[in-house]
Amino acid sequence: MVASSLRRSVVEDLPEIEHIGNLALRHKAIEAWAFALSHSSFGRISDIETPQGFTADTTSASIILTSTHFGIPLSTTQVCSGAIFGAGAGRRSGLVHWSVAGRMVVAWAVTLPAAAVVGAVTSYVAATGPVGVVAVTAGAIGCGLAIYLASRRNPVTALNVNDVQAASPARAVA
Repeated sequence: MVASSLRRSVVEDLPEIEHIGNLALRHKAIEAWAFALSHSSFGRISDIETPQGFTADTTSASIILTSTHFGIPLSTTQVCSGAIFGAGAGRRSGLVHWSVAGRMVVAWAVTLPAAAVVGAVTSYVAATGPVGVVAVTAGAIGCGLAIYLASRRNPVTALNVNDVQAASPARAVA
């Protein structure tokens, strides 16, 4: 809430032309993010063509910018992936990999409570004093290092970033 009000006070002091430039820059950044999602890991969601990709990118940018304008928090990843699902399902012969959608919903359903538990535990430990803060910092560094080392087992490179796992697509119900 504080960050939102601070952002609004800073943005309200800008001249109108800078508002337009700021919105244009945000729109392009969101389009790039949606494009990257639709052509990499979330490319497994649906088999979409260029027009559907454009629609998904534009939809994502519109929703995210509108939400930002009204100060409504949202997950850009969820918005972009939802737009890709919609674009794929909207095609006449749209193929949507609903098994991927199911895995994403389970991941999102687990992530929020897990993050709340981790946040509560680390907050409790850090509130014990300087030793708690050091313990939380060491734990965060240890987790980051473990994630980094695990990611090196199957590194993503320019040669394999668009590899698609075998999944059976289901036809969208029209």
